[in-house]
Amino acid sequence: MRVDTKEVVRRHLRALGTDRFELGIQHRDTGAMDLRILGAEDILGLVGFLKWKNQSAHFIRIRPKWPHPFVFIDDLTIESVYALDRRGFAPSVVVESSPENFQAWLNLGRRVGKEVMTVIARQVASTIDADQGAANWRQAGALAGFTNCKPKHQRPDGLYPFARLHMARHQVFPRAKSLVRDAERVHAAEQAARERARAYYAGRDPGRVKDISAFHERAKYE
Repeated sequence: MRVDTKEVVRRHLRALGTDRFELGIQHRDTGAMDLRILGAEDILGLVGFLKWKNQSAHFIRIRPKWPHPFVFIDDLTIESVYALDRRGFAPSVVVESSPENFQAWLNLGRRVGKEVMTVIARQVASTIDADQGAANWRQAGALAGFTNCKPKHQRPDGLYPFARLHMARHQVFPRAKSLVRDAERVHAAEQAARERARAYYAGRDPGRVKDISAFHERAKYE
């Protein structure tokens, strides 16, 4: 089936509803990334070039330029995608980045700090059993309309599967406000704990801190 790449890209970018994007062109084998800050129309004008790079073993990545209000969630099953809606995390964008593996962008409706965004991403990923390793403020996702050229996804005919756009609608998810409040409390508590730890150790006498060998040498610790 023929894919209208430009139209798919246009819908993907429009649903993210921002003026500037970070476009990543990443070589499959070396991991080297060419990162460009561009507007949506500039990216649409590069579709032909991006197709050529994609066919030359490059992944095409996208994320809104920071700061932005979008939470990225990776490595979702189709059941997890349905769970997003059921649990009040209705996504703005859902991309099938590889067969039966999905990515989602959730709109908070407001910008938050990097640390709070990371807490939010962790909380959502934990709730629906997604990839917590990708749960942070700076993660990029697949740009729909281009292929996933990982060798393991190559089909018998030599072709690769397209990253398919399943949902593209600019909306704020229902639990956004409460999730931001919860994440801000968690971040504040974590920050306070770090400050207490720093204050505690700053006042300690360095002479009282033993080297690990002192414990190794004591028989009581076996």
